Amino acid sequence: MDSRYADNSRYGREKAMSASLRDLFTREGIASSAGQAEPEIISLRNSLANHYQGLEIGLREANRRFLTPVGGDGFARGCHSPSQDIAGKLAYAVPSWVSVHDHETRTVEGILTRSKVTHEDFPLRPWHAYYDWNFIMRVDRQYTYLLGEANKDAQTGEWEFECEWDTAFLPSWAWPQEGNRIWMVGRWIYDCGHPEAEGNKPEGHRTEIHPPKAVASFRTEAVQFAGNSGPTRANNAVLYIGSNGGYWRQPINDQDYAFDLYLPPKPYPEAAPLWKITPQTSSLPIQPRITPYPSGNPRVLRVVIPLRGVEAPPEEYGAIISGGWSDPRGTETAQIERARVTITKIYMDGNFDSGGDEWHVYVGVNGRWGVWRNLSGWEQPLNFSVDLDLHSTDRISITACGFEADVIHDYMGDDSGYSWEQISDPNLTQAQREAIEDRVFWQLSGSFKDLNDEIGYFSAQHVPTQRGTFEKSSENPSGYRLRYTIEGR
Repeated sequence: MDSRYADNSRYGREKAMSASLRDLFTREGIASSAGQAEPEIISLRNSLANHYQGLEIGLREANRRFLTPVGGDGFARGCHSPSQDIAGKLAYAVPSWVSVHDHETRTVEGILTRSKVTHEDFPLRPWHAYYDWNFIMRVDRQYTYLLGEANKDAQTGEWEFECEWDTAFLPSWAWPQEGNRIWMVGRWIYDCGHPEAEGNKPEGHRTEIHPPKAVASFRTEAVQFAGNSGPTRANNAVLYIGSNGGYWRQPINDQDYAFDLYLPPKPYPEAAPLWKITPQTSSLPIQPRITPYPSGNPRVLRVVIPLRGVEAPPEEYGAIISGGWSDPRGTETAQIERARVTITKIYMDGNFDSGGDEWHVYVGVNGRWGVWRNLSGWEQPLNFSVDLDLHSTDRISITACGFEADVIHDYMGDDSGYSWEQISDPNLTQAQREAIEDRVFWQLSGSFKDLNDEIGYFSAQHVPTQRGTFEKSSENPSGYRLRYTIEGR
């Protein structure tokens, strides 16, 4: 039973609901259970509030609906049926994204299975100022209802949920990496550009969060807390809230934002919970409210960003929120190792254009990203170094992705001459649609033969004490190799 409601009859219904819902979740295999190697982390108090039918349905019915995908009929929500030629396909798949439900802002949580820049976004505004960052995640089971049938791979049975945010408006310090736990709030949509069956996916529109307006990724890394003699083990929430998603803008002061930051294991009985807030944007219009929970023996920090009604409406909010423990004995600090990871060189084995490649390379080391543009040749020095303070249970994570740019890249961020409202107007006449096509698409028709190429995805993990020089290939062996070193400091 949740002790927050123990002596407050106004919350009696929620108290009973939380207990019953926990039981239902446990029986359905949603809640964490003893012996799980990677137990799912769930927020019981938010599950019903997040569902678009909220508290108006009974517990058992809610549990059933949590586990039932929404379907995939984007046409019923306003997607247009595209023609088969590429220009017409783009022109008539407008709007490109439609909300799944009238209550369109949703929260989702899960684990990232991929985290990368895309290579294939349509370049002209109002579609994209730059390429999207793609968050591909395995959602926690109580968010199954956010998925469409087309999100499931018919061959493997795996569900995939994709979220996309234009990197012109999502700062690089907030880009997460594969394996991070993720919490996200944004616009729940059908992707109108993919109505047909693709590979092993059934026919229907995929659901996504596109664009998000808030994202927190969670990583473990030692932090220097006030009062401790040195860095100690910590869990960190890398939080960014932003109003600009690219084609779609969303106010961020229309709600509060809440998530749980789990504390690392308590090192000894007298240790007290500590937290640290490190702003990442120019100013924080309001400070986070942080409450250890439960009060007698805290396991989490309940974080609330109380932005609802904040004046003047802020455009963004960014911070790294770290949670850990006091270390009066100094034993925790003694367990921290400092390592320096240096990405020394990239070997560009893939030859995409005989006339000369233009590689755009993104490399992340534990959430710190380096970006190199317009690389060419067979190899290039990168010399990108990151210093890390790590506990023995932490990991060094290295991710790389990118694309080889072709003619269509030259149009990225150009102004189409039309606003999104004009292009997505459902009352456009045939003549107006043809005018948009003439202005926006036909001028690019030659460029569709020269689309960007994906250079391949790279992911590697190392224990903190590992040392040496490493050279590893991307998933596509004909793509590239990274050389990097891990050394003590």
